[in-house]
Amino acid sequence: MKDKTKEYLTHLEHERSMSPNTIKTYEFFLTEFAKFTEQKNLKLEDIDYKDIRSYMVMLQQKGNGKNSILTKIACVRSFLRYCVKKRYIEDNPAAVLITPKLERPLPSFLTEPEAEEFLKTPILALRDLAILDVFFSTGIRLSELTGISLGDIDWEQRLFRIFGKGSKERLVPYGEKTEGSLACYLQVRTRLIEKNPEEKALFINYKGERISGRQIERLFEKYNVVSDVEKSKPITPHSLRHSCASVLLNNGCGIREIQVLLGHESLATTEKYTHISPRELIETYKRANLRGDK
Repeated sequence: MKDKTKEYLTHLEHERSMSPNTIKTYEFFLTEFAKFTEQKNLKLEDIDYKDIRSYMVMLQQKGNGKNSILTKIACVRSFLRYCVKKRYIEDNPAAVLITPKLERPLPSFLTEPEAEEFLKTPILALRDLAILDVFFSTGIRLSELTGISLGDIDWEQRLFRIFGKGSKERLVPYGEKTEGSLACYLQVRTRLIEKNPEEKALFINYKGERISGRQIERLFEKYNVVSDVEKSKPITPHSLRHSCASVLLNNGCGIREIQVLLGHESLATTEKYTHISPRELIETYKRANLRGDK
């Protein structure tokens, strides 16, 4: 099991291009499953669906919630599917299990007036305003924003070159208002990089280094405290991503366009962000007018 698990994780890294955090999660889940098989004296080829059910019962007894159990079983099922493909085992014993769907609560999001109100929050730094503006007007992920370098920006056409999940590249436009926020920030960025003039990151911290995801999360925590937006709606990079998608749809943007802009692989994921049925989404195909930008 240990050798096969290590091989599978290498496959995820090099062939599936999964992120380091995802691979660590898979490693943790599969290590937990391997310990279970060791306790039962089970070899890889001896595992059957009854053993998988026993594993689910054990997870429940240890206090794992339903979503946690389903996620771990999905990880085991994927690993065993890989073992079948490599002919280490004949059949996938987890394939015959019927499990309920994961409960996926919708993330909080802002209406367009609420988002505009949040962007009026007293800003202590021009950099922070630019960060908030980019999140809301583009809907990019936290990791995507921290990864933007100056060379990834087409200033003339107002485009970001974004590297999303699996290092997939896409172009994301931004509007005139965001351009203004960036221009103001870039005037003070030169002072921030005095300690590190070779830094190419767009957004940097007070040390002149590329800003981290955790530093941006703390930035949001700070502005949530002073914002006038209802406190039951905590503002995060993800909620602004969700807000961007909702505003785009409400202003006539097509589902395919939103899917491309957000970097989603499937329409089902985009549907979650837009609170509307797939049929209504596909029938909607007009240009959006986000925050007055065409």
